Amino acid sequence: MPILSKPYIITDASRQSEDIDRMFDDIYTEVAEFEREQAVADGGSAGGSQRGVPGEDGDDSDAGLWALPVTRSSTSLVDTTNLARLNATQSFTAANTWTAAGNNFDEILAVDKGLQFPATQVADTGANVLDDYEEGSWTPTIIGEGGQSGQVYGSQVGRYRKVGKIVLIYGFVSLTTLGTLTGDVGIGGLPFTVENVASGFSTMLAGQWAAMTTAFVFVTAYTVTNTATLEFLGATAATTGLTTRLAQGDLSATSSFIVACVYSASA
Repeated sequence: MPILSKPYIITDASRQSEDIDRMFDDIYTEVAEFEREQAVADGGSAGGSQRGVPGEDGDDSDAGLWALPVTRSSTSLVDTTNLARLNATQSFTAANTWTAAGNNFDEILAVDKGLQFPATQVADTGANVLDDYEEGSWTPTIIGEGGQSGQVYGSQVGRYRKVGKIVLIYGFVSLTTLGTLTGDVGIGGLPFTVENVASGFSTMLAGQWAAMTTAFVFVTAYTVTNTATLEFLGATAATTGLTTRLAQGDLSATSSFIVACVYSASA
């Protein structure tokens, strides 16, 4: 029983009639070739004969002569063999367009819109897999390593962009009441947990610091692994090594920071 050598998937409704005619022309050609091969195999001539569609003229003797790998729907011909291979995130829509995870195939090829990732990340550990893109806001806070209480803020503004595991954050935070900060001082509220790897530190740029009680010439911070925090470091003069952490006594009730950092998230 011959089977068409290629599948037919019709995705343009305006060309269905033309494509269907083309498909049946190929069917007749392949059936005729099959008959010629059968005739030669049986010791007869290779002349063959033209056949119509099984049952077309009331004769069902040809029914089952061939199997088409297609089925007919109200809007398109769909290759059911290939359709069975589609996973749960892929489908044929009623508009005869193939979609994958919310992205129209034609739009991807024509770059009519950006790629859409799921609202909730489907994490993949593959080294060559881009599994997430997200952008949004975060709320920076001033924290103490051992705890904090009583802070009142004049402004807390933060934005982020995440591509895979790489996160870019920037923001501005200012105080109107210092409250209590226990231990080393830093920034909290990062939008994603810092990746938990040995020596996996990222440094923050403090583009501006203001209303400090200590006269710093340089302020920076580093990410704390497996947390959503940064810890400040500062220098009051030229130094061969920057290891001095900020404490509550270095800040006033109106201290403020403009910050930016790129770090690797846990997922």
